Amino acid sequence: MLHFAELESLFAATAAEILVRQDHAFRPVDPTLPLLARIDRFCRQRATLLERIAPFARASQLREPFSPVLRDYHSRHIGRVVDEIEALFADELEAAGPRAARELVPALAAASTWAAWSVLRDGLGLGAPRSRAVMTRSVTALLVHPERQREEIP
Repeated sequence: MLHFAELESLFAATAAEILVRQDHAFRPVDPTLPLLARIDRFCRQRATLLERIAPFARASQLREPFSPVLRDYHSRHIGRVVDEIEALFADELEAAGPRAARELVPALAAASTWAAWSVLRDGLGLGAPRSRAVMTRSVTALLVHPERQREEIP
């Protein structure tokens, strides 16, 4: 049995283990696939990973405002998703132009990270399959016509 001198050490060990488990389960989506196939695989994988971290994420939400360790791991997790989005949807982001891409990347991250998943699963009471379908619709709406994203919204 492990003992931790203080909660931050426990949080750090738990968060590190979650990242290891996510790394083990992660399978990069082939960026050469057609867009709709990439979106589908990305959202399927995100849904699976979000379901895996759900108990930890729910518990962390309560303590995150008071824990530098939890805030750091949350930031790292989002950074990993942003990196994946930028690599997987690079062509669409380039087609949208730099200004639109600066808006699309955070929009895609917001649609595919824990905060949105929590609203779908816990706030709206949707099951995992329906939540994944909503995520897929959101990501698709953002990416299917990136050339239209070039128009600036004031």
